[in-house]
Amino acid sequence: MAEDIHTVRVGLRIEVQQGTKRSAHAASLGRALDMTTLLRAMLHVRHAFQAAETGKVESDDGITQSMLVMVRMLQDEFVTVLGRDLTIWDPNIKTWHTGNPVPLDTGDYRMRRPWETWVRVATGRSAGKWRSRNETWLAYATRFVEEHFFPF
Repeated sequence: MAEDIHTVRVGLRIEVQQGTKRSAHAASLGRALDMTTLLRAMLHVRHAFQAAETGKVESDDGITQSMLVMVRMLQDEFVTVLGRDLTIWDPNIKTWHTGNPVPLDTGDYRMRRPWETWVRVATGRSAGKWRSRNETWLAYATRFVEEHFFPF
């Protein structure tokens, strides 16, 4: 009888350990799946199955009436501030975060005209982010390769 109890205890211990091992494998598989390039496809299948099974997906928040009211208020405010024809040139940024229009030509160009930043950096007229000197992208890439890839 004592041997049977011992055998059962050892058997249970092994089962518990194997269960732990199995759940650790499942957890590592789950983490691996989180990093896969197929995550979007897997989520799509999961959401499609949920939608077919329950009629809605847990990620569906739905659009409430108050959201629609706020969107309409924003639309009205943009039309009031900017007008209906957005092709007309205006030297001021009317939607500046302070609420007061500011001129495009003054101040830091990186803040007021960010669409120009990459051109200026690429041509070497401005220093890039965390750079102390101006250099073209080609000069930077060449120097980087020479200094870091071939140290000998």
